[in-house]
Amino acid sequence: MKPVIISKNKLRSILWDHYKQDLFDGEPSIKDASVYTNFIILLSQVEEAQEKIDIDGLFYDSTDKFGKLLVKVNPAHRLIADNLRMLIPYYNRYGLSEWDRLSNIKRFDITEDSDGDFSDLQ
Repeated sequence: MKPVIISKNKLRSILWDHYKQDLFDGEPSIKDASVYTNFIILLSQVEEAQEKIDIDGLFYDSTDKFGKLLVKVNPAHRLIADNLRMLIPYYNRYGLSEWDRLSNIKRFDITEDSDGDFSDLQ
């Protein structure tokens, strides 16, 4: 079942359905649902920021009161960079990167860490 924060947003709902079929058999478990929700929110924010850049451009050109050209980066670019940095662990955790698919080390279904050093998260 989709959380309200996902179901009320068309883009998030589309992303939820798209990735769910590849990541889960049926619905995500309770322990995966909140992490999966955050993953979808980050993806939707990247998508929305990219659309803003596509419309407005990567840079803003303006002039100050003396006619000096001021070039500023679109704030959406920073949003994309920050969200993509946060998405890397999700890609690894869900096995969405090529390395992770080959090694199959990082998974959500680990119930306990036998040695206590959390080496499975490195």
